[in-house]
Amino acid sequence: MKVVLIQCPVWGTYDPPLALAQLSSCLRKAGHSVFTLDLNIKFYKHRKPEYKDMWAWEHCEFWYRKEYVDKFFQDNKDLVDRFIDLIASIDSDVVCFSVASSSRLSSITFARLLKQKIGAIKVIFGGPLFFDIREAEKILENNCVDFVVYGEGEVTIGELLGLLEQGSDVSSCKGIVYKQNNGLINTGSRDLISNLDELPFLDFTGMPLTDYDDSTHISLMASRGCVFRCVFCSSRSVWP
Repeated sequence: MKVVLIQCPVWGTYDPPLALAQLSSCLRKAGHSVFTLDLNIKFYKHRKPEYKDMWAWEHCEFWYRKEYVDKFFQDNKDLVDRFIDLIASIDSDVVCFSVASSSRLSSITFARLLKQKIGAIKVIFGGPLFFDIREAEKILENNCVDFVVYGEGEVTIGELLGLLEQGSDVSSCKGIVYKQNNGLINTGSRDLISNLDELPFLDFTGMPLTDYDDSTHISLMASRGCVFRCVFCSSRSVWP
């Protein structure tokens, strides 16, 4: 299948998002055609003067306010339309968004605009936001999202795309939530990946390092989670 991987704002600008790089490598290994689009860095590089500081941590609240995000998309309509047209020209089957709490509103907004342009395209949300299953269920209230992958996504997304490609029933794919007959179907959680060495190396295709604040290094992932359980740390709520 033709798959587009998307990171919406707000996210870091120091280096490429590892989630997209890891998913890209897994999907390519499974034989899919992958196009990676880091919208966060694209909007950051082309931001207008009034939005110059909105990627700084002290201004992160901006991206949690719907009225602010709506105005940002309105003020950058030409840029948004350009990327929607780009996705349409790829003739992709599926668009996958990596979503955190900070990118939740912008991901929903972009997905809605995308669905208006390409009604038949399948939209899949996944990412750290959905380690809380309640968030997966809430996000499906938006008609622009077809599936939510919760927990680790590398194995799940590959299996889900395989079933969609075959036109098969997706209920056998562990780790997803979707709508059916006005209700929600939760297929049950998937076990965590026990051996990270089974994953292919990160694939940064489509995310040139020169787009980022530091183009002299490539990030790597050496582990997941943490042996400590500090109550003040966000990783504690994300990684079981």
